[in-house]
Amino acid sequence: MRNVRAAGGRAVLRRRGREAVTLEEIPVERRAPVIRRYLAVAPGARPQIIVDRRAPLSEFEAIAHRYPVFRIRRRSQAADPHSPSEQGGKR
Repeated sequence: MRNVRAAGGRAVLRRRGREAVTLEEIPVERRAPVIRRYLAVAPGARPQIIVDRRAPLSEFEAIAHRYPVFRIRRRSQAADPHSPSEQGGKR
């Protein structure tokens, strides 16, 4: 989380290759529904979050400040000075 903030949200996802992305932090007041949905689809995350996945949204709102949430946005490779093609490297 600190690295993402220090890099201005710039990151590279590595899954079947590399994809340059920008991670935009979601404001605390908009995180609760995202966290609740995350618990519904990611059982492995349940021990990390102190609210039951079936709890009312108000309980998620109460803890949302503790959990960073980011939106992933694709970046065009041409606009990314850190991409291999911009540095003359091979992909």
